[in-house]
Amino acid sequence: FGAVINAIGRRMKESLELPDDFRMNHGLRHVFAAWMARSGKVSVYELSALMTHSSPAMTKRYISFFPEELRNKLDAAEDTLPIGTSSGN
Repeated sequence: FGAVINAIGRRMKESLELPDDFRMNHGLRHVFAAWMARSGKVSVYELSALMTHSSPAMTKRYISFFPEELRNKLDAAEDTLPIGTSSGN
């Protein structure tokens, strides 16, 4: 069974023109982490647990933040906080 999996992985790497040293499982973990981080539905701590990393610092090495997601977070903060309102504070 392992030989079949290796053959499929080799064919995928060839068809996608990935480098020979590309580690398929590691690459898929990285994609999973990036997609989950981009979704905004999990915190870095939750993602760290899902990835079974020993600490969130390890998780931060595998994910990056995208400008549009950061802008969305800022927009959410503006919608949540009483900025520019006459709350009397």
